[in-house]
Amino acid sequence: GRVELLSTATYKVTSTIHLSPTNGILNGLALSPDGSTAYVADALNNLLLVANLQTQTQQASIAVGKSPSPVVVSPDGSEAWVATLAGLEIVDTATGQVSAVALPGEPSAIVFAP
Repeated sequence: GRVELLSTATYKVTSTIHLSPTNGILNGLALSPDGSTAYVADALNNLLLVANLQTQTQQASIAVGKSPSPVVVSPDGSEAWVATLAGLEIVDTATGQVSAVALPGEPSAIVFAP
């Protein structure tokens, strides 16, 4: 239930952001284009956790479908796309509103073309 921030110069943990709930299974992570926000998929609790890396605090906990992972942020930072067992869920990063897209099977990867 945490995100560790590491120094690329020293390869050491510089700070820890504790996430709630603490019992989660965190298995997907994406950063906003400006690097200020982390979006973390919690597969156990079916949540997308949002952490502000500058203030080192959790900003939100957004309910998504079962077993979310992976997660990717759109190039403009306006959406976080999350694959779940039900398909694809698109989260508006400004409002936290979730829209679902049904897909066959279980998506295992998401990418945006340049």
